[in-house]
This record gives sequence, structure tokens and C-alpha cells, in this order.
Amino acid sequence: MDRRAAKTRNALVDAMVALVKLRGFDALKLSEILAEAGVGRSTFYGHYEGKDAFLVSSFVDMIARTDQGEVQHFGMDAVGLLPTAPLLHHVAEYREFAVSLAQSAAFDATMAAGEEKLRAVALHRLARKYPAMSPEERSRAAVFAASAFIGLVRWWIRRGVDADWQQLDAQFTRMIKSGLTA
Repeated sequence: MDRRAAKTRNALVDAMVALVKLRGFDALKLSEILAEAGVGRSTFYGHYEGKDAFLVSSFVDMIARTDQGEVQHFGMDAVGLLPTAPLLHHVAEYREFAVSLAQSAAFDATMAAGEEKLRAVALHRLARKYPAMSPEERSRAAVFAASAFIGLVRWWIRRGVDADWQQLDAQFTRMIKSGLTA
């Protein structure tokens, strides 16, 4: 993504986050996001089909950028199966937005797209970290890890992001490691 497109996406995300906190996602009109971000309709529709598609795309993109950043910073050998700590920290940091989003019609589609992206992340990391594991075993492990993590995130957000993200990350990481070594 070029610098101008990234700047536009960031302005749209910032506007959406600010406005969702005030009105909720379902009540928010695309025109309000565009006005707040200073982005034209034709520019927006050149990249996204609508408000829901933008939300899903932004969530998936955030997961991809988090994955890349974690691997670049720590190296593949030092990272876990999923970038759980930075993702949980992000949800905690944007608690109001996440809780409001959980009450929207777009929440389940957003979480499903996130799960699909996390499955791809896990498959890639498993292939690099466990080359002796069969493709079928890697596929099952990736499905397990991604669906378990998204299930935890859904539960946590629907409870109001009421638990410490570091404790959730530690528990999830222990459970995943024990499953991979069993």
C-alpha cells in the first residue's frame, strides 16, 4: 500500500473509532465517517464496498500488520503461533470501540474474517516452526489456534474487556503450547 493510501486508511480508521464510541457502529452513517476523515466518496468506494467491508478489511489488515511487525521485531524463532499479546493489548487499548462493536450486526462477520486471517498466520508460522509436522496436522492446529483465540476475544469483548489482557495472553499461550507438544 502506498503512503497516500495508508494515510487515507488511517484517517478513515481514526474517524470510525471516534464516531463509533459516540453512536455505535450500526447507527453510524458512512457519510459521517467520510466527513470526519476528510475523504471523498469516490476515493472510499475505489477501495471498499461499504462501511461493513471497510471495518472487516481494517481488522484483517491490523492482524496482518501485527503479524509482520512481531516477526520483524522478534524473529520467527522467538514468536508464538499467533500474535496474541499485541492483538489483546490492542483490544484493551480500544476497549470502548470493541465493546460498542460487539453490539453491532457487523461484529460476527468481522470476527469471522479475523479468524480466517489468523488461521493463515498460524499456518505460515507452523510451517516455519514445525517443518516436520504434516500439512494435515498443521491445518488442524491452525484451525484450533485461530478459532480458540477468536472465541476468547469474542467472549472477552462481550464481557466488556473486563480481564487483564496479559493474563489472558499467558493462559492462552500455555494452552496452545501444551496442545502442540501433546
